[in-house]
Amino acid sequence: LTQYLLPREEAMGGGVVLATEVFVPTDAGRNSIRTNNLTQLYTVIETGAQYTMYTLGRSIRELLTRGMISRETAEAYLTLANQKT
Repeated sequence: LTQYLLPREEAMGGGVVLATEVFVPTDAGRNSIRTNNLTQLYTVIETGAQYTMYTLGRSIRELLTRGMISRETAEAYLTLANQKT
């Protein structure tokens, strides 16, 4: 589980909102970690919806779609999320 607190839009009450990334340790995910294949691990998370996995990018895009965060905030944190992969 990865968590970031992002600044919430003032129109939504201000404060912060939680963006998360969830990894469930499947066999494919464990193997990616064991072999230090982080690119493959990201793919496992992206395609692991049936195990309730999702990426930080997906979480941020959902917050943007719901109007919870600004486009500028989304772009800044998506850039950060992409640097980790």
